[in-house]
Amino acid sequence: MDPNVLNAALAALAANQQQQQQQFQLQQQQQQQFQLQQQQIQQQQDLLTNLANRLLAAPAAIPVVAPVPAQAVAIRATLDTDVKYSGSTDESIQDWLQLVNRKALAENWGDVDKRRAAISSLFGKALNWQEEIGANIPQWDDWIDGLRRAFEIQLTEVQWQMMVEGRKQLPNEPGSTYALDKLKLCRRRAIPLADAKLIPYLIRGLYRPEMRSVMMGNPPVSVNAGMSLFRISSRHGSLLSMKKEKTWGLGIRRVKDVTVRQG
Repeated sequence: MDPNVLNAALAALAANQQQQQQQFQLQQQQQQQFQLQQQQIQQQQDLLTNLANRLLAAPAAIPVVAPVPAQAVAIRATLDTDVKYSGSTDESIQDWLQLVNRKALAENWGDVDKRRAAISSLFGKALNWQEEIGANIPQWDDWIDGLRRAFEIQLTEVQWQMMVEGRKQLPNEPGSTYALDKLKLCRRRAIPLADAKLIPYLIRGLYRPEMRSVMMGNPPVSVNAGMSLFRISSRHGSLLSMKKEKTWGLGIRRVKDVTVRQG
């Protein structure tokens, strides 16, 4: 046999065996990859099965319901319709403030409600001040101080004395009208006076000297008691009778029978 042919045959056989071996190795690698993929798939299935079993075994979660807060009862903090303040020069901020404080005490308001009520009674220049400045002052004490500084005219003691002493009762003016107006002027003093010290100013401005004499000799014990006497004089007009043991405010004072006739 020709050696060349034999060598060619051996070479072809060797190449064929090598090719078959490579194919076998490739098949082995593919089989290993397939087995690995099958293992990964099985592991994922096992994991999902375990999670599903845990969820089924766990008790159902009870949804937490947030408590609904009780609605706060709104307090209608308002003043009487006749209580108003505009900041004009002929108004007394002190008189207005007394009405506010009196209502707040009766209704048991705190500072927040008192401020709300006071704001509801403002109009004119005072309301403009509230919208521009007061709205930014939430505390009652600071708010009322700011309102005072804006509109309350601070009189000197001399100016106050001249203004108060100059207010006299007119000949046909009811005593109650005079007293209320005079009291407003008295309360404009820079340093407020106690009621007992305001009474002489009211009495000295009375039109009838007889009335001044009687009341200065037996002054009422309070402004309220004095206002009652002024109202009596207004009701009776030309005739004012003050009887023995007449009750004047908190105490009883004995005075002489006095009859004062006008004219």
